[in-house]
Amino acid sequence: MNKQLLNHCMKWAFAFSALFILNFILVSILKLSFLSFVFDIAAILFVIFVTINARVKCNNNEFSYSQSFKYIFLLYFFTAFVVALFELIYVQFINTSYLNDSLETVLATVGPVLESENLEDSIEVIEMLFTPKYYVFFSFFNFIIAGFFVALIFSIFLRRSPSIFDKKFDDENVDNSDNNAKDNNIEE
Repeated sequence: MNKQLLNHCMKWAFAFSALFILNFILVSILKLSFLSFVFDIAAILFVIFVTINARVKCNNNEFSYSQSFKYIFLLYFFTAFVVALFELIYVQFINTSYLNDSLETVLATVGPVLESENLEDSIEVIEMLFTPKYYVFFSFFNFIIAGFFVALIFSIFLRRSPSIFDKKFDDENVDNSDNNAKDNNIEE
């Protein structure tokens, strides 16, 4: 991946992060869960737009499958860092009771089932998952997994090979190179 393409990816990763941070605030914190589907569609459209923009501006409107895959995966990778950092700051400093409230909600839903099946160890694991370091780690890991699968699928559609009709041949250059080759053979 060339440096211009990497810079383009990092720049747009901040905008992509803003989309997911807004999603976190509206859906997870303010409990506007009906917006979750809207953010999923917006994320898909964002990936398509940004990848096509990178292909046109940074790579002469050509992307192989592997270039498209790397670009989309790196977009998610850089976004994962920014979103995980935001979530860490939020759960550690801004709203320290967020994870406890989320844990109570989960245990209220799943706790009776786990207790009836004598799975107290599972409750301990769930409690461990709602600590800041595990929460942020799994958030980061989810972005990496999502980025892999989105890149795997969308790279098929967003790649673009050079067309034979896009190439412009200069007849004079072709003729001159043939004449130069003939002249070199005569001199020998």
